[in-house]
Amino acid sequence: MGTSPLKGILLLFLFAVGGALIYGYTTKKMCQKYSPFTIVTYQFTFGALLFLPLFLIFGLKGLTPEYFTMGVQSKIFALALLCSCICFGLWAYCTGKLGVTRVNIFSALIPLVSAAVAYFLFPGQESFTTLKFIGIALTVTGVVVVQLVKDVKTK
Repeated sequence: MGTSPLKGILLLFLFAVGGALIYGYTTKKMCQKYSPFTIVTYQFTFGALLFLPLFLIFGLKGLTPEYFTMGVQSKIFALALLCSCICFGLWAYCTGKLGVTRVNIFSALIPLVSAAVAYFLFPGQESFTTLKFIGIALTVTGVVVVQLVKDVKTK
């Protein structure tokens, strides 16, 4: 019994949730002074510079010529543009306008939107099972209830 699941959950909470909170509140403060485009540009620039040495040390070993084909590069470009640039920019913009809490509540809907887009864009590759419908219903219910409770408390 060398590992403790409780210890792992506490570390996950500390670093993942704590990091997300710090990131959200820092972004909120920065949105008062800088545009979301500026914030995301600096974020990507510093991230690229910090991860470049790790990529050069560990990532080059598995790099094969098939990664440079048009099919792979177009997917990487789509992920970079759509999932990173546009989404982080919108997230920063919404955080500045709506606040960290409300934006993070609505970010719980990201898996739902991703599953729906995958289902309609790639028919036959994504399926909706009973368990997925239950998860979607719980997520949407949670978001609606939190918004209703927040609206009742503010009145």
